[in-house]
Amino acid sequence: VEMKILHLITSLQIGGAERALCHLLKELGHTTPSMQHHVAYFHPGPVLDDIRALGIPTHHITGLLYRYDPYAHWRLSRLIKQIKPDLIHSSLWAANIMARLLGRQHGIPVVSALHGDCRHEGTVRNALDRRTAHLATATIAVAHGVAVAYQQQIIGAIKNPHRRHTVSNHLAIIPNGIDATALVSNAAAHPITRTELGISPEAFVVGAVGRLEPIKSYDVLVAAFARLRPERATTGQAQRRPAVLVIVGGGSQQAALVEQAQALGIDRQVILTGSRIDAYRFYPLFDCFALSSQSEGLSIALLEALSFGLPIVTTNTTATHEVLVDVVNGFIVPNNDPAALANALFKLSAVPALKQTMGVANRLLVSQQFSLQAQVSRYKKLFETLAKTTN
Repeated sequence: VEMKILHLITSLQIGGAERALCHLLKELGHTTPSMQHHVAYFHPGPVLDDIRALGIPTHHITGLLYRYDPYAHWRLSRLIKQIKPDLIHSSLWAANIMARLLGRQHGIPVVSALHGDCRHEGTVRNALDRRTAHLATATIAVAHGVAVAYQQQIIGAIKNPHRRHTVSNHLAIIPNGIDATALVSNAAAHPITRTELGISPEAFVVGAVGRLEPIKSYDVLVAAFARLRPERATTGQAQRRPAVLVIVGGGSQQAALVEQAQALGIDRQVILTGSRIDAYRFYPLFDCFALSSQSEGLSIALLEALSFGLPIVTTNTTATHEVLVDVVNGFIVPNNDPAALANALFKLSAVPALKQTMGVANRLLVSQQFSLQAQVSRYKKLFETLAKTTN
């Protein structure tokens, strides 16, 4: 029995939710050819080419006066009448709101995916989320922390007790997954060398991959990295290795980060690659992977770094991390604390053996708990169950 699914996503820029959708579509294409997919989006971006390469029809939705105006809603409604999907799968805030309204209008089940902490979405967005949350047939969080925040900020604030109970019952967690074997193999087949980037063989390379946006707090990472300079070593510390910071990604903060590196006198040691669709090729260059975000859902970049066995240095609001164990998989430090972040980076630089021991633990972690196959299997079961309600 064939099933049609309309995947509605706010953006196809380079980001975790966008890459997660691409991974899901690719794996479903391999395992479940009976599923037909369409992808509709508001903001185009590099991931669009990856989805088209899978042979999946794509639909750019534009408004008349602004991106999410009634004309955009009408265009999506017309698209639904044309392709007659059995369900709608939405990702990211604007797409989730629109999908819920359209699902109710057309009597189609809707699966809304939550990829980030709603506490960073803002008052207006969260208010609209509360007003429409009950219209989703299922709400899927990519991580436990994402689900907890949604339960507290959105569900807990829904005044209607019946709606509140409905949304709570339909909230589930399906962790992001990754095909670690394919990722590592692709990187080995298309390597980027240190020579290409002008990095010396003995340098300690701190790597980061992500959007250069305020929530990622890369300014904190740059400030921490400035403390790794050899001349900053204090009495009694081991000789510091030369260090290089490579940040793969583009975004609104790029110019500010360039200025910050120049002001700190480390612009020659900081490499900003800009937006790249081949970020996976950089991981083998790194000695460790750093996350300085104010919050994360379940970062695809983190899972990618684990796949390459990289030690992780990450910020977190608590000492307990949802994925990592402190000292086993890397180091967990407080948010907005450049000194603590720098200290963790220095430990990895000073004790190279940690890369080996943490690398073994990290490859094992991603293979056992975050496989793409496990994620897709759960989505497939959910899609098939909900699609039956329309047939």
